Amino acid sequence: MTSNWGIDAASRARSGEQRSQRRALGASDRRRWSSLVRQNDIAIVQAYIADPQLLGAVILGPPGVGKTTLARNVAHRLEESSHVVSLFGTGVPTEVPYSIFTMQMARLNARQSGSPSAILGAVVEQIFHEASGRPIVIVLDELPGIDTLSMGILMHMILSGKAKLLVVARSATDLSEDLVWMVRDGLLAQQRLAPFTRVEVRRLLVKALEGPVAESVVATLFAASGGNPLVRACARPRIPQ
Repeated sequence: MTSNWGIDAASRARSGEQRSQRRALGASDRRRWSSLVRQNDIAIVQAYIADPQLLGAVILGPPGVGKTTLARNVAHRLEESSHVVSLFGTGVPTEVPYSIFTMQMARLNARQSGSPSAILGAVVEQIFHEASGRPIVIVLDELPGIDTLSMGILMHMILSGKAKLLVVARSATDLSEDLVWMVRDGLLAQQRLAPFTRVEVRRLLVKALEGPVAESVVATLFAASGGNPLVRACARPRIPQ
């Protein structure tokens, strides 16, 4: 079971074009395509989440390399035994209180929203109720737009052992001070992604087509995509569904 909590529509609109493209491809289709050559990355990140010595992992990489798709692949596997909570920031710095917990805030009564400590307890209780006893994994995307109060709830859950954390960011500079500290202390493992190499593009096409691929096709798609995992969009007309 997955919960998706996020910010208001105006903030989400800032990255609307990129998200619309990803949605158009279809979540399950993206997972299938990317996983053809990202199996090792998926397994590594999943192992980080399962490691009792770690509090989670951070996926780092430039735009378009498949960070969010990798996180979704990992979350998809974890959903079989865990409660996955997907949280989204604004993509830009913000101090709107509890910006990533708008749905939870809307459910609180006057007593529960009377103070920061009451809000923390009520939001955590909601998450625990939805988890129904299963391990909790929080997936945090669209950094650096996480306000201080939201980060306080996250840090409480992670440091108290109530949940594991999977963060998606372009670089370490997008991480909050708390997350940087956790990375430096070895509490959050790092998995860095880069664009596909030409060899990986060939491997992807061979697996997708289930047969040999002309080197000219590999060269054309590699040049067109720049190694971007969304090379499948370039190849789609040639690949039977």
